[in-house]
Amino acid sequence: MNTRTAVDRYIDHLQRSRNLSPHTLRAYRCDLESMVEVLGSRSDVADLSGATFVEDLDARRTDGAAVSTLRRKASTYRGFGRWLARSGYLELDPTRNMEITLRSPRRLPRDLPAETLRMLVSSLRRSAGVEHPWSGEPESEDSFELVTLVAVVLMLATGLRVGELVRVRVADLDMGEGSLRVVGKGQRERKVYVSGEWVLALVERLARHSQARLGHDYLLFNSCGLPLSTAAMRGRLQRAAERAGVRAHVTPHMLRHSAATQLIESGVDIRLVQRLLGHASLTTTQLYTHISDRALRDAVAQAGVLEHRLITAGVG
Repeated sequence: MNTRTAVDRYIDHLQRSRNLSPHTLRAYRCDLESMVEVLGSRSDVADLSGATFVEDLDARRTDGAAVSTLRRKASTYRGFGRWLARSGYLELDPTRNMEITLRSPRRLPRDLPAETLRMLVSSLRRSAGVEHPWSGEPESEDSFELVTLVAVVLMLATGLRVGELVRVRVADLDMGEGSLRVVGKGQRERKVYVSGEWVLALVERLARHSQARLGHDYLLFNSCGLPLSTAAMRGRLQRAAERAGVRAHVTPHMLRHSAATQLIESGVDIRLVQRLLGHASLTTTQLYTHISDRALRDAVAQAGVLEHRLITAGVG
């Protein structure tokens, strides 16, 4: 059977049997017709093999196609190959032994510069009425702003995920020890420590407020007194960043990354950072060492000791 005819029949089969949207069907057809163009309009399905599909995917990858696009095309080819075999057009599925590795590039976590973090925290302190860092007692009773301040400070101090943060209960706090019990991914429990008398004083004040005025024991709450949601926390953080004059789109995950990066660059052992962040694998935590390496590289380049002091010194 002619390959283009087979593609037409396969698309018709998908439309009848799977009730796919017109957009999805167009994507399938586009993927398969690009392969037909490579083989030639007069090609036969008997000429198809795993190598045919792999070569086409490799060519697309060389052209700069995104990994997500390549994954979709590979899925389309496998579905087409299985259908050819089930329909009796081929004795065996030509994609059965198709092997291609499609891995998304590991992106380095995005962190925020220290000056940006200072701007954010300073602005939140002013909004919450906590002008002086050595005073844990807000000068106003604006619990809304105090909640946002405590949330941001806790993320920067402990690297909590936003989902972990909003689930913190007053009962999870041990103010005497300065620790916090956290339930992370996979329901794994861990203990994190909050350093700094000012931070602890803020957390303790908010905890007292929660116990005295709310019908639940969640540490963070919204303007209605209900437990804070992750979406609401993201919104609060972005609005706080805008008020502080921060141009970047700030997310809770960026605060988590910033906390980890600062710990690594301060010389904290990577295994301790792994425990603090709740990473199941050390490999995940090791991403932050690349950021530390980048900071080291930039510092060395800026210093330019060899060039400025040892080579070009006295040259004029």
